[in-house]
Amino acid sequence: MLLEGIVEELSPFRRALRGEDRNVFDSLMNKARGHASSCTVVPLLDPMEAIFLSILVEQQKEISSLREALSNDGRTSISNTSKEQFLEGGPV
Repeated sequence: MLLEGIVEELSPFRRALRGEDRNVFDSLMNKARGHASSCTVVPLLDPMEAIFLSILVEQQKEISSLREALSNDGRTSISNTSKEQFLEGGPV
């Protein structure tokens, strides 16, 4: 798979990151993996552009979810599942 090849090419960068940043990097790559099928539909995109777009889509979903949770009558009513995923860096 093309995405895994790119992730492999980025492995020296990943290894150079500190532990916490490495976990965030892994989370971002997992977000891109979640959209791998979408990336193959648009062959004209550079593969890195497709990865970045996939990550941006996931981050925007997280931002929207957090905004909605904060706007619920001014309360922060994030579900336990969302809290766990947020703390682990996974999709919310």
